Amino acid sequence: MYFSFQHEIDDRLWEVISKNYENENFTNAIQDAIFYMSELLREKSDVDLDGVPLIGKVFGGKDPFLKINKLKTESEKNEQKGIENILRGIYQAIRNPRSHEKYEDDKATCDTFIVFLDYIIGLIERSKARFDFDDFSNRVFDSDFVESEEYADLMINEVPEKKLFDTLVQIFNQRKNAEPNKLCYIINSFLGKLSADDKKHFLEIASEVLKRSNDDHDFRVITTIFQNSKWEELDLAARLRAENRLLKSVEKGLFDSDRNRCKSGALGTWLTNIIDNIHLKDKFNYLVTRKLSSEDYEELEYLFRFFRNSILSYDTEPSYSVINAINKGLKRGDKRFYDLVSVEMTFGDRDWTEKIKGNYEKFEEKDLLPSADDFDDDIPFGTS
Repeated sequence: MYFSFQHEIDDRLWEVISKNYENENFTNAIQDAIFYMSELLREKSDVDLDGVPLIGKVFGGKDPFLKINKLKTESEKNEQKGIENILRGIYQAIRNPRSHEKYEDDKATCDTFIVFLDYIIGLIERSKARFDFDDFSNRVFDSDFVESEEYADLMINEVPEKKLFDTLVQIFNQRKNAEPNKLCYIINSFLGKLSADDKKHFLEIASEVLKRSNDDHDFRVITTIFQNSKWEELDLAARLRAENRLLKSVEKGLFDSDRNRCKSGALGTWLTNIIDNIHLKDKFNYLVTRKLSSEDYEELEYLFRFFRNSILSYDTEPSYSVINAINKGLKRGDKRFYDLVSVEMTFGDRDWTEKIKGNYEKFEEKDLLPSADDFDDDIPFGTS
């Protein structure tokens, strides 16, 4: 059966009704079109109702789930109310009678209803949902985004429960546009509201990025989102690759004190987000010891600026190599070594401090600062 308006209605609508229409089951074709409209309403509004209750919930009230206009003027409010009433009528006068009684619609009646329903479906598709992803995304990446758990939680409360996971994934996929610290707040707020299965799925997505990405920004973002103990929630293979990449950067780390910027190793500084929970701790300790033994001022400055708290442990005695490096630094007159051990020498009572006591007490500061050179500055936090 040929439908005169086939090329004028939405292709998806025609796909839904075509089988019954072509078999001349015109009443069923009308029902198919209304069912399609109902599914579209539920999907767009995230309201799991049907018929007149669905329409009242979606289009009614002062703050409807779907708005066909801005609802500012009296005319716009009347238009919204009118569409609400028309939709109520479609269920009450068209769908319900055909659901409860035997109807045999002819082709002309079916054609009229289908064309009209196509118009209504177009209005629904163009309507603005109470939750609009594009608007939400713009606010997430807004330069005035407030970096606080409270602000992030308030934003996440606006996301319908059924759309939490999909919205999170879409935001994560736009991470190239984000400052890591801001994105950390919003994503962790999402994670706090996800089901266990959805959270597991997101962890898998983030882990896959770490396993394959060669974009430094991905490592900055993900180590910020999953900092501290959260790091261990990710897949081990993903963590090992990420840690290895960051440690390679640490190995090359140099800091220009004159310009107060990294010359190299900027990516490695993001290791500070996860340092207490990394799996490659032995490799990191080896790098710290090696850098501490260097006489290159900028290499040492990089270490003291970003990993000072990792040089000495309050749980274990420093290794022979670390103690030896501290003694050499004190003999050179490097104030950074003096400051490093001052608290231990003044207030501590551990045995190993006797091994540096002589050089500490005889310390004389010398000017070791080199001249300025090139630098890079993509590091996770300010320096002081």
